[in-house]
Amino acid sequence: MTLSRTPRITARRGRADHTTESWQPVHRGLGHAAARHPGRPAVIAAARSLTFRELHERSDALAGRLRRFGAAPETVAGLCLPRTPDLPVGLFGILKAGAAYVPLDPALPDERLEYMAADCGLRLIVTHSSVSARLPARLRERAVDLDTLDLSRDTDRGAPPTDVRPGHPAYVLYTSGSTGRPKGVQITHGALTAFLDRLRQAEVARPEAAARVAWNASVSFDASVQQWVRACAGDTLVLLPDALRADPAALARFLREQRVTDLDITPSHLRPLVEHLASGPAGGAGPLRLLVGGEAIDSGLWRELGELRARGVAVSLNLYGPTECTVDATVAVVEADREPHLGTPLPGVGLRLLDAGLRPVPDGTTGEICLAGDGLARGYLGRPGLTAARFVPDPFADDGSRLYRTGDLARRRPDGTLAYLGRRDHQVKLRGFRIEPGEIEAVLSDHPSVAETVVVKRDDVPGAPALVAYCRRAGTGGAGPDDEELEKWARERLPEHMLPVAYVMLDRFPLSVSGKVDRSSLPQPAPRVSAVPEGAAAFVAPRGTYEELVARIWHEVLGVTDIGADEDFFRLGGNSLLAIRVAARLKRTTRLVVPMSAVFANPRLCDLAEHVEKAAREQAGDDTVEGNP
Repeated sequence: MTLSRTPRITARRGRADHTTESWQPVHRGLGHAAARHPGRPAVIAAARSLTFRELHERSDALAGRLRRFGAAPETVAGLCLPRTPDLPVGLFGILKAGAAYVPLDPALPDERLEYMAADCGLRLIVTHSSVSARLPARLRERAVDLDTLDLSRDTDRGAPPTDVRPGHPAYVLYTSGSTGRPKGVQITHGALTAFLDRLRQAEVARPEAAARVAWNASVSFDASVQQWVRACAGDTLVLLPDALRADPAALARFLREQRVTDLDITPSHLRPLVEHLASGPAGGAGPLRLLVGGEAIDSGLWRELGELRARGVAVSLNLYGPTECTVDATVAVVEADREPHLGTPLPGVGLRLLDAGLRPVPDGTTGEICLAGDGLARGYLGRPGLTAARFVPDPFADDGSRLYRTGDLARRRPDGTLAYLGRRDHQVKLRGFRIEPGEIEAVLSDHPSVAETVVVKRDDVPGAPALVAYCRRAGTGGAGPDDEELEKWARERLPEHMLPVAYVMLDRFPLSVSGKVDRSSLPQPAPRVSAVPEGAAAFVAPRGTYEELVARIWHEVLGVTDIGADEDFFRLGGNSLLAIRVAARLKRTTRLVVPMSAVFANPRLCDLAEHVEKAAREQAGDDTVEGNP
């Protein structure tokens, strides 16, 4: 891998303007791959797969249909599709039509989906009948169900390509916003082409390798861009089914069976997978390549990944970059004998460490990471003030280019690599998601019984780092809303990954000497005590060996006391990461294979206990005797 030790502003300016005749959008690469390798698998999925010729022709036909529906440069189209080969067909169809795609997750609250659609002026949504029914009624009117279109008979397939320019938006991703509303980041076709060029120059994408790249991330997460864009370089996309993404043992087997060569993954998702990868390479031509990003890698995981590299099992690359700079800006090879670091900039990325006055800081001194080059976003959709505050004139360039202030802090080490030191504001990263606590604070403060809210990420809560909301009561009397009322309020307005695990009511916030909220003095939330579910007659204590076992493990993972047999894992604060831990502890305790999917399928304690007991009986070959874990 070629890595530059001295960060420089070396972006090729010609790729970002509208005058470069040789420039081509990345989706043209799909046509080139189809011409060179028409029969090579472009997309592999459980139910069906597509060759490059099929993907190219189907997305061409869809593009023609979308043009008739009004898709064109400077318009946007929603993308709401399940993880099937229709997903890349829809995505490339929108790009070829000239529009920008906007990911829409039907699991989001209706209010949030409707806000995003209104904010970006959404006129059509490429979807599938299996998911379009879950969209709000006002959005279903704009749905184009891909499974109802006969693309094989579309007469527009041979139409000339849309005249897409580098400055036209390619996609809009909504990220958490500090004002209480998500903000849309506009990434241009020029930035997307520059990104694929950077991956090639840094040998992350290798044209001669014909890699098999796992499509792991949600299309709503910008890591997915690094995955699907590889098809434009001739690599095969292997769609990971949702169930496998949640089961580390099954995922490791799948990677071997499908001969996956590249897996992009967050540290939170990777941590429980490592032990299952340790038995050997995934099955490709060489060691599995782990492209790790989305949040910081801690020292323990860094060492484990370094050991996998030393044994020839996997080579891990630590990738860093904000959504506003088109996915990735720096890269580092993970080696066991070194401390975690961000490495050095990818080719074409200008990186500087600056103080508050945008002056360079000396090596070894903390500074804000500021990025320049042709990967910068156009800005925030409909937010000129915020765009001007974060994308500032580059004081080190004389061509009118911009510098993006990331808010991330780092220092340059003697070897030229960057040590990450956290944020200069309150923004946090959690399970790969970038979260502005201010957005959660604004939602909770809208509750009529809450005067003010402070949300912090805490590492001392049971199970895993998580968000905790501290709410100051409105008025002077009463106890204020309880956890369940606030959780219901938040769940109706926020996505799952932004929900706090605890809500602490306070009469007043601790203040620092400057009069600001002293976040370090906010109390640790008390252990949660389970509540009788709505509609249940009364608390039912766990009964029998397996219910008591599951209750004990839930207590260890969730930190909840007095757990009843009818309790729901997710109502008690469980999530996908904690479900993985429950499954792992059940396996260690019982020596049974209990996949994480079993926790999702059996969220009630008594049902999960019954599942484990049944598995024990089947393993023992005796359906009549209760086993003992």
